[in-house]
Amino acid sequence: MGWQNIVRWMVFAGVALWAVNQLRMVLRVFLVLTGQADAYGIDPDHVIVISQLNPVELTATLASPLAYALSVVLIAFRHPLCVIVYVIGFVLDIGSWLSYSMHANYDQLAHASVDWLINAGLLIALLGLLVLRQTGYFDPRHAV
Repeated sequence: MGWQNIVRWMVFAGVALWAVNQLRMVLRVFLVLTGQADAYGIDPDHVIVISQLNPVELTATLASPLAYALSVVLIAFRHPLCVIVYVIGFVLDIGSWLSYSMHANYDQLAHASVDWLINAGLLIALLGLLVLRQTGYFDPRHAV
């Protein structure tokens, strides 16, 4: 197994874990929007932050996990579009994070202090995908 396969599967694992986490976030957003946050014990500060998102921020928050999940499938199959789909998810994710992290209640959330580390990991995954792309790893003639 070459270094490219190792990088690919490391990126795959990291993005897959983040996609699952973000899909759980989508569920929380729907619970907040349908008024069921109290029944499921969602942090009140989280409810405040989500309920004050404008439609563009809310759309970006809901679309980024789907893009991450699709990019995971594309990475697994060495599809050349995996980099573009990942970048779309990354831009939507960072954009929505920048938007809601400015809310005063965001700092009270338990995961707020870890977000910088997660975003750094997502950037490293992007760099890994770009290196693989530049070396021709996602060339359709070489895909398995």
